Amino acid sequence: MVAKPVAGQADLAAAARVQHTAISHGGYAGRSFDLMLAIADVLEAEHGWSFEQSDGWLARMGPWEEEV
Repeated sequence: MVAKPVAGQADLAAAARVQHTAISHGGYAGRSFDLMLAIADVLEAEHGWSFEQSDGWLARMGPWEEEV
């Protein structure tokens, strides 16, 4: 039996690589920040994620922190 790919798996893998690079360079700036937002947009548009789901994902990935 072949495992069915998770929706957005390649996008999430790309985001993990961007996150790793951002962490090693001291944070998100410019292109890496823009790329994370673009990945979130793709997850919404092509994989059915809600805005709240992608916003929460961005908060966990680190481009910005949730307000407390």
